[in-house]
Amino acid sequence: GGKDINLSGIIKDLSELNPKIKQLKIYKVYPNEISISYELDKPIAVIKANEGYLFLSYQGKILQRSKNLQKDSKLTKINYYQKFDYLSNTTGSFIDFVDVKYSLSVLTKLKKYKNEVLSIDISRSSMIRFNLGDSIVIFTSEKPIDEQINKLEKIILQFKVEGNNFSLLDLRFDKPILKYK
Repeated sequence: GGKDINLSGIIKDLSELNPKIKQLKIYKVYPNEISISYELDKPIAVIKANEGYLFLSYQGKILQRSKNLQKDSKLTKINYYQKFDYLSNTTGSFIDFVDVKYSLSVLTKLKKYKNEVLSIDISRSSMIRFNLGDSIVIFTSEKPIDEQINKLEKIILQFKVEGNNFSLLDLRFDKPILKYK
């Protein structure tokens, strides 16, 4: 018989070579072939680094890096109060900052409700500002994210029903601050 194929080794190697791979399945097809199926992760946001841009998945994984950004890029831009180091933040690694992770969670929720988020400004962890073009949503990473997301969802749904819109929604306090259009 031939050598046994080390599937977990192949999965590890392929995942390390391709940070965009989200789900990878490998099946043995006897006698001596393997079949590979995979799903690719798409970036949902881009964060500015000192010498370029880091493209992030919704979990904060760096899927790719680039020295410049296409003008027509539809990705949400995250402006962070500190500059990330382009060289030390390699593809496949994660950005583990709480405020960045918060922002990506909220962004995922807003996208679910078809809200386009042009940019996210994180000027400090207590102030995360989402620019939706015609309105602004403000979060803090100093309070539980789920609480703030629940309030956000209720308000978005209420406005969809009423057909109104808000110009500002500030979720940093126990009672959200709302400014109407």
